[in-house]
Amino acid sequence: MEKTAREIMTRHPNRLLFLVTTLFIWGAFFLLWQSYGYPLIGIDDANIYQVYMRNLAEGHGLVYQVGGEKVEGFTSLLWMLTGAFCYRFLPAPEQALILLSVLIINILIYLLNIRLNQYEGKSGIQWHHAFFMLLLFLVPGFFDWTLFSLMETGLWSLLLSMLSLRLSNVPFLTHEQEHGDHWVTAILLGAMVLVRPESLLWGVFFLIIRTALFYYRKVTWYDAIRINMIPFGIFSGVSLAITFWRLYYFGYPFPNTYYAKVSVSVWDNFKMGAIYLIDYIVHYNPILIPVLLCLAGWIYQVISTRNYQPSTVSKLVLGVICLLNIVFPLLTGGDHFGLGRLLQPLLPLTYLLFTFLYFRLVSINLSAIPVRILNGVHGLVFLTIAMLSPNLFRFYRYAFADPPLHNEFFLARHGRETGYQMSRFFEGENPLPVWGVVCAGGIAYRYEGKTLDLLGLNNVAMAHASPVKPTDRPKNHASFDKEVFYAQQPDIMFPTLFLDNDTILPAPFEQSDTFQNDFFARALGHIHEDARFKSLYVPVVVTSERKGDRLYAYFRRQFVSRLDTNMYKVEYLER
Repeated sequence: MEKTAREIMTRHPNRLLFLVTTLFIWGAFFLLWQSYGYPLIGIDDANIYQVYMRNLAEGHGLVYQVGGEKVEGFTSLLWMLTGAFCYRFLPAPEQALILLSVLIINILIYLLNIRLNQYEGKSGIQWHHAFFMLLLFLVPGFFDWTLFSLMETGLWSLLLSMLSLRLSNVPFLTHEQEHGDHWVTAILLGAMVLVRPESLLWGVFFLIIRTALFYYRKVTWYDAIRINMIPFGIFSGVSLAITFWRLYYFGYPFPNTYYAKVSVSVWDNFKMGAIYLIDYIVHYNPILIPVLLCLAGWIYQVISTRNYQPSTVSKLVLGVICLLNIVFPLLTGGDHFGLGRLLQPLLPLTYLLFTFLYFRLVSINLSAIPVRILNGVHGLVFLTIAMLSPNLFRFYRYAFADPPLHNEFFLARHGRETGYQMSRFFEGENPLPVWGVVCAGGIAYRYEGKTLDLLGLNNVAMAHASPVKPTDRPKNHASFDKEVFYAQQPDIMFPTLFLDNDTILPAPFEQSDTFQNDFFARALGHIHEDARFKSLYVPVVVTSERKGDRLYAYFRRQFVSRLDTNMYKVEYLER
């Protein structure tokens, strides 16, 4: 039996590679998953997705509130539709999405391992596979964002990587293979458009690179453009179709998240994007500096020596795409999430190319030491540096402290708990109070009343109020508009929290020592200090006489005056 298994693996070495890759991915999943406390519902933004998934699956359409306005408060249409299918037909949709995410990353890493073997001219499991996968694992970020956050990051990473690998194959295509490659590339480009809005920019770059590659194959520019008509036609057709559909269904050509997050000021976006990139490298992944320098140096060497052999051009394409990955955040202003979420999707491809260059070009051959042993020592030294180098988010934080994205998962869990508690607190009120929130995922998923997203992701009027976002607000949380707020006037306003029975009455939010620098106070433009706000809202502690729960929040004065004093006890923190 043992001999038969060995013979099978010898005859089909990629089966062993697939087995090792699968064991590694599932091992990484369980180790990281347990360090985060086995989350099953994703982060708070993933809960926004799940609100739309559930509403669509139940036949309410793409709405944040059942019966409310149509709004695209999610970034990825394809991921939302996938989740809606899970909510419609599967008993445990959230667990199904986690399983799907792990399978997606399993496929991605296996494909990249196959490509590593092709570069090395080898088969089966090799040293470079261990280096590549451990680099992904030991530098925090990629697996955190792709395996169980329940965001579309893994799907986006798979599509970007598959398209990049497909482009790098163009120099080797035979005439018979070209037609099939046109259609596969076209389908991948069309699918990419459905995943994230920046696919429109990525698609243009991919088509330019593909056209240049066919020109490299000794055809004229006219023929190179003509050859790409199928990918160009599908990409353009899907882009126009989804744009016209958005205009018809929502009234706007881009997702509402775009209007809520992205400023039309190019200079502001560049500054914020530069800060985002520097912050990621300094605090999360300083090892990216030698990685990018290695890639840039190799690309410069190729261009300066005009070494345009097909195998070199194939890798050159991947190098250019990897460098474009760090440029794109400069165009959109980056992101507010930790661990460089926007950069993560193409980091596996970056590490793949770096792994090849490291083992082929960087290693120093000493005659007294076998090359395999020397490469292994080099690899272990580099991986150790990668694991220890981030000054705030070292790998061992997973074992001895809260993991890097712990708060994102806490917000989702706490939001669901608070949403459920709020529904029970006002049970019997008809309708339930309109609740203005700043974390709009877990709360909206469980609260049975109307949730008003104050930061605009799920609020059309708020997102579109100001195209140029204030630069003194937190990134991606700069769409709050006071005039829109005063027009909408939720019954309950942030901050909102339930107090223990023995907790003393808190001070009003604007009187706290941390108010001026508080993240959400800045996001809301310090509205709690405005005279107009104080004329409409008042901080109170309301106690439910039936349940004994105590709720601290900013209530609209008219709403407080309507509360039944036999059901609720109201304690004003200021008049």
